Amino acid sequence: MNDNDLKKICAKEAMKYIKNGMIVGLGGGRSIAYLIEYIKEDKNLKVKVVTPSTKTKMLCIENELEVLHTCSVDKIDVAFDGCDQVDKALNALKSGGGIHTKEKLIASMA
Repeated sequence: MNDNDLKKICAKEAMKYIKNGMIVGLGGGRSIAYLIEYIKEDKNLKVKVVTPSTKTKMLCIENELEVLHTCSVDKIDVAFDGCDQVDKALNALKSGGGIHTKEKLIASMA
């Protein structure tokens, strides 16, 4: 099983937590891109998205998902974000990217 297969499996599992009408927080990365594809494929699922990632925002718009600005939302129903690695103690290791503050804000709202 390769890395992309695992990311697809993770995205499919995430779909179990998303219900119609929810506001969903989405981070960035390939797993999130797969999750966006799966959300788009489910024609009965209408959600709104909040994201700190410009790439994720553009991908959502391309897939006809409504994107809300973070400042217009008081609460997020569920949030998903990836990480670069997980150590032996199951600590998620993030990259040195510049969106960590916004990611933490979205996570705290979920």
